[in-house]
Amino acid sequence: MNDENIIQKLSDEEFTSVRRIWNENEEKWYFSVVDIIGILAEQPTAQDASKYWNKVKTRLLNQNPQLSSFWGQLKLESLDGKQRKTDVADMENIFRIIQEIPSRKAEPVKRWISNAATEKWEALHDPEKAEELINKYRQHQIETWKKQGKSNEWIERRLKGIEKRNRLTYIWSQHGITNEFGMLTNTCYATWSGMTAQEYRINNNVKEGESLRDSFSEYELIISDVTEMVTADLTIQNNAQGFNECNFAAKEGGSVGRSLRDNIEEKLGRSVISTKNQLHKGDN
Repeated sequence: MNDENIIQKLSDEEFTSVRRIWNENEEKWYFSVVDIIGILAEQPTAQDASKYWNKVKTRLLNQNPQLSSFWGQLKLESLDGKQRKTDVADMENIFRIIQEIPSRKAEPVKRWISNAATEKWEALHDPEKAEELINKYRQHQIETWKKQGKSNEWIERRLKGIEKRNRLTYIWSQHGITNEFGMLTNTCYATWSGMTAQEYRINNNVKEGESLRDSFSEYELIISDVTEMVTADLTIQNNAQGFNECNFAAKEGGSVGRSLRDNIEEKLGRSVISTKNQLHKGDN
């Protein structure tokens, strides 16, 4: 079987079980190491794949303890439906791990991982690709959010927010931004909420691997959406170029979001900032 046939088979069958999670701040995928290992080593069950990975991991660490930096741990859904800590690695480090495992599927697996990363990146910076990706994963996202107890209104708002976020990052990429997406996002957050994304994650008790925006109330989603819409339009309107000018637009957009927040809170008589993350309330 040649590589093309193998990758087609993997895409159609085996890769549907590969767990992965998108890190919004770093803008990259983290893949479950044991799931990738299971495919490479052609292990029949998840338990067999886990045992195989433990042997490989032990060998790697005996050779060089610093290799532990190749992977980290995030909570992913296991076969029993529970969120459990699982070894994960980004594309670069998954490739390094793959090199340690003799397999006829090594190149097709690396190609699939590359395609997944490229597809997501293109989606973030190309509106047509973004729409395609949103449609592709929409049902999976809806099912996940429903499990978290989110209302239909919240889910609809969240999906629209993803579209607005994709539009903003695409516009930034067209105005001279290459690596500063996280910094500009922090400007938006800090201006309307008073917190950077990391500070917000701490405030909301958002665990590593979880999406900050999935912990937002509908009010927070609305304010964040308005901030990013205004930021995007100001970036275009002022033809902002490079980080400094785009950052100024982000501050202006954030100030609109802040005004909206202040008006809402004045009418409600309370803060709309979340104080508790409900995403993992069902964990035992």
